[in-house]
Amino acid sequence: MKTNKEILDKRKKLLINIPFRKDIYIYIISNPSFPGWYKVGRTNNPERRLLAYQTSDPLRSYKLEFVKKVIDISTHENAVYSKIENRGEWIKTELESLIKVIDIIEN
Repeated sequence: MKTNKEILDKRKKLLINIPFRKDIYIYIISNPSFPGWYKVGRTNNPERRLLAYQTSDPLRSYKLEFVKKVIDISTHENAVYSKIENRGEWIKTELESLIKVIDIIEN
């Protein structure tokens, strides 16, 4: 009879060989109450993420400005934050500049 450890080890070995990749997106969200400020983030479901923001706004004014499916999300997020002066989650910049930074990273 196999021990629990042996069973778990066998399962781990099997799982290692299974390719698993969840779709990940980088997104930009804005709110007209804060002109020129944008939130850059990551999610596996952009529409659901937008709805999560809407719950904190009685006017439901948050807008999904940009969405891009990416392979290496960490590279994208780090590059965006390194190229833009603001270090917080919300970035004060021009939307076009922010989109350009994200698009250049993958190309």
